[in-house]
Amino acid sequence: MEKKVSEDQLLTFGAYSQIATFLQHYNGIQVTYKTFASSWLLATFIGIGYALSVNEVNLPFHPLIIIAFVALASSTGIFLIWYLDLIICEQSIAAVLYEGIEMEKKYPWLPRYYNNVNDNCKLLSYINLKSFFYIGCIGILFITMGASLAYYVVSENKSNLFMLIPVFTILLIALAGFILISSSKKADPYERLEKLKRKHLV
Repeated sequence: MEKKVSEDQLLTFGAYSQIATFLQHYNGIQVTYKTFASSWLLATFIGIGYALSVNEVNLPFHPLIIIAFVALASSTGIFLIWYLDLIICEQSIAAVLYEGIEMEKKYPWLPRYYNNVNDNCKLLSYINLKSFFYIGCIGILFITMGASLAYYVVSENKSNLFMLIPVFTILLIALAGFILISSSKKADPYERLEKLKRKHLV
């Protein structure tokens, strides 16, 4: 005899299905953020090419100084995108995942999709891996800034400052990487899920 499904079970499964919809929605937002960051990086190099066309455009400052400033300003923009992506949006994804785990614990007849995600994935290292994309983008911009400043110093015969620029660039990249990874780890929303896993509550 076929088992009858109650109305409460239908409503519960409907709410459970909505969690997957929300998760897909936030994942789509994160893809949009990364696409926007890539477009931002491309637009930066278009602006750099425009600044180098000094024969056609009369710029008030040396083009290499403008390139360094554009690269620095663009890195600030990518930093803001990183914050929206891995700090703000990731909190929402973790909350949705946590809600799915709680529903599966409360209703044992539901599939264990979110519990399996929590069991099989190293969620605490997930944020750090996603941060490398933004560290790479910012690193490219800092290298561009350092190269333009180095070329400017050479062109202006200020060779005593030349060796300081690569060191300064490397320190900037290291500092940016440290800030992004440490901030991501500090705001990591998956720590609560890892605690649940360790306590065998799921």
